[in-house]
Amino acid sequence: MAPIHNPISYKLIELCHEDFSSIPQFAVFDTAFHSSIPKEFYTYAIPARLAARYGLRKIGFHGISHQYVMGQACRYLKRDPKQQRIISCHLGTGGSSVCAIEAGKSKNSSMGFTPLEGLIMNTRCGDVDLGLLFYIMFKEGFSAAQAEDILNKKSGILGIFNASSDLRDVAKIISKNRQAKLAFDMYIKRARKYVSFYALILKKADILIFTDSLGVGMPLVREKICANLQCLGIQMDVVKSNAYKSGICDITGAGAQTKVLIVPTNEEVMIARQAYTEYCHDSGC
Repeated sequence: MAPIHNPISYKLIELCHEDFSSIPQFAVFDTAFHSSIPKEFYTYAIPARLAARYGLRKIGFHGISHQYVMGQACRYLKRDPKQQRIISCHLGTGGSSVCAIEAGKSKNSSMGFTPLEGLIMNTRCGDVDLGLLFYIMFKEGFSAAQAEDILNKKSGILGIFNASSDLRDVAKIISKNRQAKLAFDMYIKRARKYVSFYALILKKADILIFTDSLGVGMPLVREKICANLQCLGIQMDVVKSNAYKSGICDITGAGAQTKVLIVPTNEEVMIARQAYTEYCHDSGC
């Protein structure tokens, strides 16, 4: 389900078991936070018997990050997560996703059964017409494995811009390179689509969070995603956003109904906390 990540994770589990067999291991799943997504959002419109047989449903990823920044944002604002409606934008140089959070639980995720669904990413295509995939497979004679490789590793920003898969490289030359501008505009508009959709299903968000390398490190990305979203209660202070240095920062614009925050993520801390909790549960400490 996550072909770029799972083999590496599994190999690490094997190596640790081999070299440190006396130390217990705890698996913390990136998908667990999204187990609360309602049925109408996690169900795919495919034959129910196939979905039931193979467990085909929206799973969602980046759950550890979304859960962490939710907690940090609410702590910063001195608010109870159970009373908040939150849109979390995990925008990274690898994967990117948007999550709708209500009452402390994930309500929807832009990623699906695999991390391929949703936003345009560095090498992932994001949402695409499946008919296009079948058409290419037929025309080029690609196998399923070859098609999967193209969509996961050769598409997205890399597929459009070609010179780099990093949006930071793209942003440097958008004024003089057509493909760079196209890739940047496509990335922004896809992110805006999900932010807007989640603002609607939450009936306006109380908090909008930007996190991970692009969400924290690229003021232009935040500015373009938030532009002209006043109808959804979202207004960002561009000056504050551009002046951001580090830590959690409130960049909410005047008169906004939604708090806009920059919150650096820390998935390692969340993993450590959950592993420690499980360790204490098992050992009775």
